[in-house]
Amino acid sequence: MKTKKTVFVILVFLIFAAIISADEFNREYRDPNGDIIFIDTAPLSPKSAPDKSDTKPNSSEVVIVASATLSPTPNNAFFTKYNTINSAYNKRIINSKTYNGVITPTIYIILGKFDRKEYVTAIYHLGDDSEINCIKTQIPRDRVIKIDQINAYLADMEIFGLTLPVGMEFSLPEKVNYVYIGSFVYEWEGYDFKIKNIQQIDDYDNAAKFIAEKYGTDAKLERVSLRKITKEKK
Repeated sequence: MKTKKTVFVILVFLIFAAIISADEFNREYRDPNGDIIFIDTAPLSPKSAPDKSDTKPNSSEVVIVASATLSPTPNNAFFTKYNTINSAYNKRIINSKTYNGVITPTIYIILGKFDRKEYVTAIYHLGDDSEINCIKTQIPRDRVIKIDQINAYLADMEIFGLTLPVGMEFSLPEKVNYVYIGSFVYEWEGYDFKIKNIQQIDDYDNAAKFIAEKYGTDAKLERVSLRKITKEKK
């Protein structure tokens, strides 16, 4: 009798735990006006390196300057109204700039770091939509930096994350610590933000001005040419 009671208690506990787990990992939200419903399915949260971009790079570091723009401009006001939703699995990315109560998309750049054993991505906060900004990272031994993709988070929220393809790399010249890789314009269409065209624009003058203001006039910005990432032989 005691054994049956114990088994019953365990079963009740497991069912209760399953209900709580399902609630935590699958939450439903409704638009305040009742227009749409979306589900929070616990996406992975990008983690950027500590922000040390205000200090000048040392001999083993490089500052990468770029910008990414979504065209046409998303309806940021629409997505911003969901920014107040709180969930353990739907966290904000970073405190983005707010213009007239509207939060612009937060831009992250994903660098590919390759070694002999494994492939690891490094995620850096690049800034807000359309603004020229920079990240600072370690220079690889082979001086080849691979850029996998750029991610945009509408209204600064994970559930509204967009993947903007890059798939390019460049070779870093010797004794160069500031590089400009270009300004990317992603033309999209449809409710699912399908990327239909990518433009790479040379906005070097503004990029150079940005670097001079941030790191001083002695910081010399160099253009680099991007090429498609070469696949390593297995």
